[in-house]
Amino acid sequence: MIKKINLLLWLILLFSLSCKNEINNNEQEDSSRHENGIIWLVDPRSQIGQYELFELEFALQKEYDNPYDADEVAVDLIITDGNEKRITVPCFFTEKFAYDELEEKLTSTGNSSWMARYTPDKPGDYNYHIRIKDNIGGISSRSRQLSVTNRQHKGFIRKYTANYLLFEDGSPFFANSFNLCIPPRDNSLDYEYYFRKWKENKMNYTRLWLAPPWGKYAFALEWTDEQFPSQKGKLGLKRYNQEVAARLDDFIETAEEYGIYVMLCMGDERELETGIFRDEELPPNRPFWHANPYNQLNGGPAASPLEFFILDEAKALYKNRLRYLIARWGYSTKLIIWEFWNEIDHPKWCQDWTFVKHTVANWHKEMGEYIRNNDPYQHLISTSFAHNNNQPLIWNLQEMDVVQAHNYGGSDNLATRAIDMTRELKREFPSKPMFISEYGTDYHGYTHEGGAEEIGIHNSIWASALSGATGITHWWWWDTIDEYDLYDHYNNLGIFVEKISWLDCKTIDVKSNIQEVLAVGTGTTDKAWLWAHNTHNNWDNAKYERPVKELTAVRLMLKDFPMGKYQISEFNTYTGEYYPVEELSFRSSPEIKIEILKKDKAYYIERSD
Repeated sequence: MIKKINLLLWLILLFSLSCKNEINNNEQEDSSRHENGIIWLVDPRSQIGQYELFELEFALQKEYDNPYDADEVAVDLIITDGNEKRITVPCFFTEKFAYDELEEKLTSTGNSSWMARYTPDKPGDYNYHIRIKDNIGGISSRSRQLSVTNRQHKGFIRKYTANYLLFEDGSPFFANSFNLCIPPRDNSLDYEYYFRKWKENKMNYTRLWLAPPWGKYAFALEWTDEQFPSQKGKLGLKRYNQEVAARLDDFIETAEEYGIYVMLCMGDERELETGIFRDEELPPNRPFWHANPYNQLNGGPAASPLEFFILDEAKALYKNRLRYLIARWGYSTKLIIWEFWNEIDHPKWCQDWTFVKHTVANWHKEMGEYIRNNDPYQHLISTSFAHNNNQPLIWNLQEMDVVQAHNYGGSDNLATRAIDMTRELKREFPSKPMFISEYGTDYHGYTHEGGAEEIGIHNSIWASALSGATGITHWWWWDTIDEYDLYDHYNNLGIFVEKISWLDCKTIDVKSNIQEVLAVGTGTTDKAWLWAHNTHNNWDNAKYERPVKELTAVRLMLKDFPMGKYQISEFNTYTGEYYPVEELSFRSSPEIKIEILKKDKAYYIERSD
């Protein structure tokens, strides 16, 4: 009996020692996650590839009333590379959301954390730590190591020539696509539907609005809770909508998966509309100043929309938002451009642009400087206008990298209009790349009659592609383009331009013997890519069902090309096919002869002797 009791006591002792060791191990593990001011929630990786996302997740040991307010607490990832170059990457606070497949929506998990996202652009050994600053002082975690291995990647798009955007490896980027500014199908998580089609059709770019006026799925990061009942009481200035942030995470990740590059438009002029335009009331679906958190009536600093651009307090609040945007999404190599505003010269907010343009230009300079000083990836910066795209006060700022243009209608031939706009802005701002980021037959809606919109799309994207812009005209009515399945136009253009050596090219002078032919081209000293268009085949004639005159005995003349032997390939812009190569010798500058030009044709010509 005693032996049995002793044996039982011995087993109890062994069990208690085992439990004690397990507790000690857990305590050691927990203590290893605790450092000065932070608690690691996920063990940091020690090795990643170049241009791969390095992500850290942690909690702060101290709680703060508003973790989105960098004046209350600013958390940064401090990185030092092998050359002792110090990089500061802002961190961000996030509340976790998960997709509920049954409800088909994002729902809060109730969890939150701090995160850092960093994309290293060079291989080598890095040291890093987390730095925390608040009104008491500063504290830093211990230094850790990160090894970055060499990996083939084009890198960020953050360079440019006078005509084209460049990846870091020096290769050019040409934007072929249309807008997708507002969540489609009343579901912001449905971008994969579009991006899958884009990848299949050689499309590579889109533009997204982070703006409030567009229903419950709007990407309004900083707004009042009027449109977001699920976030009631949580929103306002320096209170960023975490459901929106989770959806934007999904958008960027989907774009990365399908190879789609993004311009993020951070504001729309409707946010500033008061509802009165030249003594007349605007429709109730337009003005949003009444719900703007910067409005004094909502607790903000600004008594009027113009004060948003003037008051130091308003500007400081906006910089806090920029910091959050940079921290959470600046890491992505698929993010091309920070676009401050959509159509900021619109008179429905400012009444008269002449009286506010200097103030708005100064604001753009200040905010551009903030991004330059705080975006570790140096993404490109732009903005846009509604009525007059020629804005030297803003486009001549050093902080503005890319010139944009918007246009709806204004001509019975949108191909001619696209070329004229491109040439005008290239002439006025020759050192900066430009493209037409919004285009259409009518800003009121898609023009269905006679296939007019499709003709306008086809003609304008081909004209703009070879006119010196860094991308094609980006059409607005994406939902109708999808409904009518007009992707072939983009796919065929993609087939044609993928052979163009953009960096070696410049626009070339192509003449025709017939006035009704519009010809445009780009090329080098011995190669050229050309497009010839019968101007009678335009959207306006299609809309009103006017007959299209066929042109015969057309000649295209390349005056700057020398005599010699050339290979000429005709390309069908509607089927995406090249016809058999024809080799011809010319005793003077080469010419292309077109027997009948019904709509348009494209050509690739190359000297062969």
